[in-house]
Amino acid sequence: MRSMKSPPAGVRLVMEAVCVIKGIRPDRVPDASTGKRVDDYWRPSLRVLGDMHFLESLISFDKVILFSNQFLMFVLMILNVLKHHNEGM
Repeated sequence: MRSMKSPPAGVRLVMEAVCVIKGIRPDRVPDASTGKRVDDYWRPSLRVLGDMHFLESLISFDKVILFSNQFLMFVLMILNVLKHHNEGM
């Protein structure tokens, strides 16, 4: 997984969710098509995956945070992804 430069959409989405829920900020990178800066969670995801205690941190994660603003941001992000996916069909 760490060697993936462009992971499948599902992997990317799951790792974005992990980053959002854990409060890890995305990198701001230029979009290839528009040139505008967009959030990119893949590099931060690789750092998270490289953490030796990553799995342990998921198991012991405080579920109360799921009702916080971070979780609401994640839900909005998912809705935005689904909206763009449906527009492309």
